[in-house]
Amino acid sequence: MSTIRAFVIPALLVGSLLFAAPSSASPTTGNATWSFGGLFVASYVAYNNGDIGASFENSGGTLFTGWNDQNGVAQCPGQPTLRLAAAYVAAPEIQKTLLAAGLSHKALHVWFEATSGVCYIKQVTMTL
Repeated sequence: MSTIRAFVIPALLVGSLLFAAPSSASPTTGNATWSFGGLFVASYVAYNNGDIGASFENSGGTLFTGWNDQNGVAQCPGQPTLRLAAAYVAAPEIQKTLLAAGLSHKALHVWFEATSGVCYIKQVTMTL
């Protein structure tokens, strides 16, 4: 029995590596791996395809560019602007919150997910 187990377990591990499931991250899924709080809307732009772009600053007015994961690896290198996909189901509510926070200079907590080197906003909460 232990001889079979010694063969089967490594075979299962190799098989799991060969048939890994694809990532579920996309601009329109609700996945949000990382987040940062205490951010203020610095700029807001509407793109031709209906997407929205927003850049953020900290309370001192410094542009926030540290869209890093828990290991400090940049998820959107060289891109201070996060995108909000127009096709994302929560986009209308997030867009309203971004605009309200920008106009009232209220702090946000922003959840985002990187997809193909672009960070997409997945959720925001505003401190009133």
